[in-house]
Amino acid sequence: ASHVDREHPSQFDEVLKFLLEEFDSRYISGSDVHSFAVSLLSDESHPTTLEKVKGVIRNYFDALVSSKKPTPRRESELLHNAARTASDDSSSKQKAKIVAVFGGQGNTEDYFEELRELYSTYKGLIGDDLIRPIADKLTTLVRTTENVERIYTQGLDVLSWLTSPDKTPDQEYLLSVPVSCPLICVLQLAHYAVTARSMGLTPGDLRNS
Repeated sequence: ASHVDREHPSQFDEVLKFLLEEFDSRYISGSDVHSFAVSLLSDESHPTTLEKVKGVIRNYFDALVSSKKPTPRRESELLHNAARTASDDSSSKQKAKIVAVFGGQGNTEDYFEELRELYSTYKGLIGDDLIRPIADKLTTLVRTTENVERIYTQGLDVLSWLTSPDKTPDQEYLLSVPVSCPLICVLQLAHYAVTARSMGLTPGDLRNS
């Protein structure tokens, strides 16, 4: 995928599309890349690491985006198995539904590392369309709003923090309400977008499903 220029056609375009089709046919077989990743981790005959599995997911979606192929619309086997387990439970009286609530401060102190990992793994899905526009808007608001220097003493340059850990503010600053509230919302929106796009859905499709 790194050899493909999304703006200019090249000899690598068709090669990438062929490799994606071959990968889908050989390893995914109508399921999804996350289910394949889980199978890699659980395969005791060929031990691997979590970081390598994350690399498989990251490279798969980077390749999809670079090839300009739409993400195949498919339901994750992980969700299917969870739903089947719930339906097999005789105590389940109603069908389970997914509920998403955005906002709040959460209950974790390392939310920014979670956002960094999400951005690193799924940059192809959310980098340009979600994270960058939000980061640019937040940076602009802090720079152009009067009398916020006392609050945002280390700025709110989200994109710079995500790409350069050494530039990330200390945890006390990240956990302050003016910083954590908007950034935890960004994290939540990113999770929602990744869930939808990895299944070939729009955010609206996922809401209505």
